Amino acid sequence: MRLNALTSLRFFAAFAVFVNHFNFWNTSQSPTIELISPVIRTGLVGVTFFFILSGFIISYSADRQISSGQYSPYTFMRNRIGRLFPVHILTLGVATYLYCYHLSFQTFSISRFTANISLMHSWVPDASYYFGYNGVSWSISNEIFFYTMFIFIIHISTRYVAITWLMLIGLIYFHATKIPPQSQDAEIWQFYINPAYRFVDFLTGIIIYKLYKRTDIKLTYRIATMLEISAIIIVASLTFIGLQFRINKILLWDLYYIIPMSIAVFVFAIGRGKISRMLLHPRLVLLGEASFSLYMSHQLLIFFADSTFSRYIDKDNALSLLFFAIPVVLFGIYLSVLIFKFYERPINNFIRTGRIEDFLRQSAGKLTVPLKSLTQQISIPTTDTAYAYKIAETSEKDIDGEFRSEKSSFGRNSRLPIGVQET
Repeated sequence: MRLNALTSLRFFAAFAVFVNHFNFWNTSQSPTIELISPVIRTGLVGVTFFFILSGFIISYSADRQISSGQYSPYTFMRNRIGRLFPVHILTLGVATYLYCYHLSFQTFSISRFTANISLMHSWVPDASYYFGYNGVSWSISNEIFFYTMFIFIIHISTRYVAITWLMLIGLIYFHATKIPPQSQDAEIWQFYINPAYRFVDFLTGIIIYKLYKRTDIKLTYRIATMLEISAIIIVASLTFIGLQFRINKILLWDLYYIIPMSIAVFVFAIGRGKISRMLLHPRLVLLGEASFSLYMSHQLLIFFADSTFSRYIDKDNALSLLFFAIPVVLFGIYLSVLIFKFYERPINNFIRTGRIEDFLRQSAGKLTVPLKSLTQQISIPTTDTAYAYKIAETSEKDIDGEFRSEKSSFGRNSRLPIGVQET
């Protein structure tokens, strides 16, 4: 079963984040822009949707793999890393070039680059780290942490997962309302970036999946359609309430939207209504599959477009900004599909099918051939030559055996998706 309706929704979440990241929402003095900018800036909660959906899909995928006897921690992490790193490496390379070229090479930092390329930068409470280079990559740094924790959570009962979720919700709420942050940067990191706090979103997705699995809901087309419309109304209504009333902005960054986003994920996972059927259109599904490339590339595209064309734009004229933003968004969507089709998906398939292990094994085996040839050409005592051959042969066996043992140790059945392509 493929959850294509959820895949298509990923595109709309990525689109909301994309539009939110245009700088003119914060700087333009156009009355029209000032009127709609508060609504547009709520696009940042698209990340909350991504994290919740990630927990749901990862649980869904792992459950299917357990049922078929294909789950192992090794293959799980291999597939997760293979999903994130190719696009991450590509966009990090582009970001490094863009910022060094347009700003100065002095903006390059070995420590920040190392933290970023290893996806550890979201743990550093410094904006130059967690927003460094490709600013949106902090979220996939969090995802690596979520995936690592999932290996252990998968063995825990639903009750303890729910207890952990409640405790984490309580801790975040207490911290947000009772302990004032020391600075704005500290506030952003603690409540928007912090992987330990954002883990509550991923846990939410896991819990929703467990409810989804245990609930055998058979809805008519009409009732399912009404539920889908209701889910959209709930999200829109709570967004309006959040804008109109004085709700703690820290809660608006994440906690406030957990319930409405959870309802949306659950309802569209059932996927039997009119809106779900509309979301099953192949082009929408393709855009959903390319949403990760869109998410990872959009801020770099905005930076490039702003650096190149800003002198031609009247930033206080709404029409001028509209003519600037629309082509950038359309090109970004087109570019994301190209990246997905010709870069992300082929590499992901190469890694997921296990061909990368065969490639590495063959490459490692070839490394011993020059050693054997070298010992034949160098004039050394016979005993040393034999010893060199022994080392080469042993190394070859060890390298090959390492892969075999790695597969066998993790390949045993253990307790155990964007249809939906896995996030």
